[in-house]
Amino acid sequence: MKEYSHYNRIVEYDEGHLSDEQQKQFENELNTNAILKKEYELFLEAKSLSDVLQYEQLKKTIGSFQEPLVKVVSFWKKSLAIAASFFLLIAGSFFLYANLKYKDTQLALQFYESPNFSDDRSKAIAETILNKATTAYNQKDFSTAITLSQQITPEQSNYTSAQYLLAHSYFQNHNWAKAVPIFSDLIQSNDERYLESSQWYLALTYLELGSQSKALNLLDQISSQNTHGYKNDAINLKNKLNSWLYKFSF
Repeated sequence: MKEYSHYNRIVEYDEGHLSDEQQKQFENELNTNAILKKEYELFLEAKSLSDVLQYEQLKKTIGSFQEPLVKVVSFWKKSLAIAASFFLLIAGSFFLYANLKYKDTQLALQFYESPNFSDDRSKAIAETILNKATTAYNQKDFSTAITLSQQITPEQSNYTSAQYLLAHSYFQNHNWAKAVPIFSDLIQSNDERYLESSQWYLALTYLELGSQSKALNLLDQISSQNTHGYKNDAINLKNKLNSWLYKFSF
């Protein structure tokens, strides 16, 4: 085995253990001492090779725990992605459901139930017109029902009934703005046949128009009357308007 006479000095120099004077002396000797220079060059080559071997071993060591770490990270990334997708799906479903079921216009349509208009077989001309209007309404020909109902004048005995049919024809024809004053007039008329139902349908009409405050005001009035025929409906509708799902609608 070959001996390296300058090995200790070379190591001390490489590791910075020599004093400034000794370091300067060592560097000067490298230029004059061929053996020292050769040993130093061999030392540097060995050190370089050692660094490579240590680096490779380090990579293997790191790789031995990096691979499961990568798998764990990958697993959590996938899990988080799935969870995020699931959350977005649920949130989207809530928004979709809220807008299908809890939007003002949808709530109004859910609670709207068309009255049962039946033909009145009176022989009077006005009654004949109202019968035709009623038939058109029942056949969902709301435009014709509107035209015929408008032909009945206030002087005729069935004017109020014609107005009630007209208001619903406007509602069904999505002309809610024209239904509002008619339902309002029916309420003011205090005709017991149409008073309570006109209050209820006017509230629904306001919802269709986006006038929630006016709708809620009417619903409060209806729900506060114990004998009102639409009290339970008004309470149920108010609950939906105050529900957290309603806040998801837009």
